[in-house]
Amino acid sequence: MQGNTLDFGFPQLSEDPFSSNPLDKEEFDLLVGRHVMFEELERKITFKSADRILLVGEFGSGKTSFMQCLGTRTNLHLSVDRIAFSEPGVELMKDLYAQLIDGSPPHDYQKLSKDLRRMLHDSRQMLPLVTIDADMADVSSLEACLRSSLHFFERLPALIVLAINPQQQSLISEQLLQRFELRTMTSLDIDGIKALVERRISKASSQPYNMSTDDAKRLLQLSRSGQPSAVIKVLRDTVAGNYTPPTNVDEQPEAQIQEQSITELEADEESEELSLESDAEDILQEEPTKPSDSVEESWEPTPGMTEASGFDLDLEILDEPVDEQPDIQEVVAAAEGDQEFDDAYVTEDSLPFSG
Repeated sequence: MQGNTLDFGFPQLSEDPFSSNPLDKEEFDLLVGRHVMFEELERKITFKSADRILLVGEFGSGKTSFMQCLGTRTNLHLSVDRIAFSEPGVELMKDLYAQLIDGSPPHDYQKLSKDLRRMLHDSRQMLPLVTIDADMADVSSLEACLRSSLHFFERLPALIVLAINPQQQSLISEQLLQRFELRTMTSLDIDGIKALVERRISKASSQPYNMSTDDAKRLLQLSRSGQPSAVIKVLRDTVAGNYTPPTNVDEQPEAQIQEQSITELEADEESEELSLESDAEDILQEEPTKPSDSVEESWEPTPGMTEASGFDLDLEILDEPVDEQPDIQEVVAAAEGDQEFDDAYVTEDSLPFSG
């Protein structure tokens, strides 16, 4: 059952140990990467410290498995995995009631909440655990459920764990969220991935197996998110032999991505320099073809035209006699010959007397 497209050096396996289903209570030993938070909540159960926990994590981060395994630490675990659209708060309390007593729950809200508190208090050999898996719930229904049942939760002698995703968290009223203690399901680190693989391999093989740090880093890179479900999906495809290593940049090793980025940057700079040089050469080649005052035009001599004068001289025309034009003053005098006095030269004595 060993894959051929991606090799982590797995031993011979009797079955595929990488199930994507949430862990059962009997599979507590397969829960990895959550030991700090698990021990904290386990102490609350042990010391009967009632509290309300808001467990936030992406889909596939292991919220359901975590709550299932936490249920093994108490003698009473009530689990709710749906939020009703109609009267969600009342329906949630009816689900809890049905898990405690075989029979129809009371219709009166006050009596229903009072009976639940009494039953949970009477069974307090250990602190009861109430888990609400609302990851798939409608946000408006979830908020309505919290508004109607929060007062009941605050008076309930139990550890209440409400699991939602970050998108739901961003849409729920901050006033409601502040009534819970926030806990976040983070991605698995290298040690968490190694523990996940090694513990599951031990369930399907009698041969010892230790995952190398390099393989764990590679698996973390291929999973993209480091969430348990994403890691397990890569492992399942590997065991089935139908996983092909990705070729896009997002899934390449970090060092290779950095090296490729540097190479691409250098190539872009070189291409930009070549483009600038090419543009400069084009400009230099185009300039001689453009008319310019500083560039001398080519001279083609023609008869009667000299380079110094810049225009043609018709020597034959110059040899012909030229009729001299009469003087302008003579023309004017002839035109005004009929006048009584000659105003070609006017003096004071020649002006007519006006009394």
